[in-house]
Amino acid sequence: MASKKSRMQEGVVVFLDALGVKGIWARAEPESIINSWEDVLKRLNESIRKSPRTGNVGDRAECLDYNIAAFSDTVIITLKCLDDPAAHVPLVAKIVSDAFFFALVKGIYFRGAIAIGKFYQSNTLVIGPAIDEAAEWYTQPEWMGVSTAPSASFGLSRLEDQKADISKWFVKYDIPSKNGLQKDEWALAWPKNAPKDTINAEKNLTTRGLILDTFANRPVSVAAAQKYKNTLAFFDFVCTQENNNKK
Repeated sequence: MASKKSRMQEGVVVFLDALGVKGIWARAEPESIINSWEDVLKRLNESIRKSPRTGNVGDRAECLDYNIAAFSDTVIITLKCLDDPAAHVPLVAKIVSDAFFFALVKGIYFRGAIAIGKFYQSNTLVIGPAIDEAAEWYTQPEWMGVSTAPSASFGLSRLEDQKADISKWFVKYDIPSKNGLQKDEWALAWPKNAPKDTINAEKNLTTRGLILDTFANRPVSVAAAQKYKNTLAFFDFVCTQENNNKK
């Protein structure tokens, strides 16, 4: 019989893949990439430290257990909760949003997926259906961005149906993927949490300009070029939508 400690728990899982890291050594100084990677992991850990340690589902309070692990060019973030993982997806979205743009301008381009469900995690192992689902879906989109695997997609749609406001963290979008567009799916609205004003006075760069400047700093392969264009298209979509909502 499995012990209590080895039973699967419910929660939220995020897989983040740093695109292009495997071949980046030929295009950038290794020390610079290592320092950027460590800075991004530090930023993610800081976001986790600032996240609430208790939550409420209905009238029930619970302790929240966050964890982050990095393997090669992949980051796995988990949040264990006692009930209703979908209700806690925005907490994880905030953690990822806080670090996504920071990573982008440092040349660490994340592509990822969010799933909810059961998983088991120890100091050396993380397994379970939510892990498998996130691992299957996070390599599908053709961009730098974070989308939801089906479990989290249905969970967010249920929250929306219950009149919860998730618009600060997610937008519906036709996500470009290896098998064509994923129509009207949930995507992390990271552009909403990027700096809005001119953020580089010396170069007079807007947020979009800083992204363009970052993309221009390293060679882009033919195979990867469309991912850059898709990322900019999403940035423009979210910013336009946000500006229209303010009118």
